[in-house]
Amino acid sequence: MYYNNEISKIRQIKSNIGQLLKPFHDYICEMENNKNWILTQGSISIKNSAEKHLATIYHIGDKGIEEKFGQLIQWANKKRLTNNSNFKMGTIYYDSYKMTSADKVRKNAFFLLESPVKKDNTIIPKSIPSGKFIIANIELSVEEFSKAWRGLFNWMNENGFSKRDAPAFEIY
Repeated sequence: MYYNNEISKIRQIKSNIGQLLKPFHDYICEMENNKNWILTQGSISIKNSAEKHLATIYHIGDKGIEEKFGQLIQWANKKRLTNNSNFKMGTIYYDSYKMTSADKVRKNAFFLLESPVKKDNTIIPKSIPSGKFIIANIELSVEEFSKAWRGLFNWMNENGFSKRDAPAFEIY
């Protein structure tokens, strides 16, 4: 009887920002399925990368992020940065969708630069320090982003790697 009460309590646990946690068995099965899925969708490698310079715009939640990317493109066009063949954008994530509701996830939309820029009314300069990174080359739909992230984190843990003490990011 005591054991059953403990299980029912575990199933009712909530994160600190209101996301309901899954039962452990379901979570493990989902993680294994995500890892297997990502291994069939593209390539995963480990590479050392030099410091990356970014022009960023801060955003909270999923709604409206496309406006931030639009602002970045307008800014980059004015500076003639989109003429570069290495034109890339991405997102830095400060929260996990697993623990934070989508409307509260903090992130930065960013434009990848060849050299640092100065802060202005819209743009906040940031950098990603050099280091070792998991590189996953995957073509996926918007609906598959979450599955890809979960699969990559599972792959990382199973292959003896750990997350650095820095926000996760993706480059498009």
